[in-house]
Amino acid sequence: MKLIHALIAAMVVTLAPYAHAGDRAVAEALFAEARALMDQGKYAEACPKLDASNKADPAVGTQLNLANCYEKIGKTASAWSMYLQVLASPGIDASRAALARSRSDALAPTLSKLTIRVPHPIPNLRVTRDSVLVDAATFGVPIPIDPGHHVVDATVDGLTRFHAVSEVTGSAGSVVVTIQL
Repeated sequence: MKLIHALIAAMVVTLAPYAHAGDRAVAEALFAEARALMDQGKYAEACPKLDASNKADPAVGTQLNLANCYEKIGKTASAWSMYLQVLASPGIDASRAALARSRSDALAPTLSKLTIRVPHPIPNLRVTRDSVLVDAATFGVPIPIDPGHHVVDATVDGLTRFHAVSEVTGSAGSVVVTIQL
């Protein structure tokens, strides 16, 4: 039995680099394609490729390029958030940290915000924004959000009881959605 465990452990150690090599290759190919698209000014096409590259093999350089790409297409909150992620990266070099700090600081006053208010406790309330569950701790807090069309739904016991569509404008726009049941 010990021999089987030793063989499995050896296989895992031996094959581990290969499991990630494909991810790195995918990430590099996507990154190269995205950079070519950015050089052509095709940012809307480049951003999803950079995002996929970052998911396959997260890297500070990819994240900086993705943040820049988001800025170019007006996704200011996504850009700001990505710059903050870069700043939180362990071992980030000083020049990249300075760039990320400078860009995040410049974006901060321009961020649009969406506040979801719930005027009173509602048992079994489930709120989503753009089909993503909203944590109740964020109710009443202005949350940075990319400008554009956003949908807020509230359900109780699985039944939709509230539906709101909001258009959040750019450059420090602010929208408040109050859940009314």
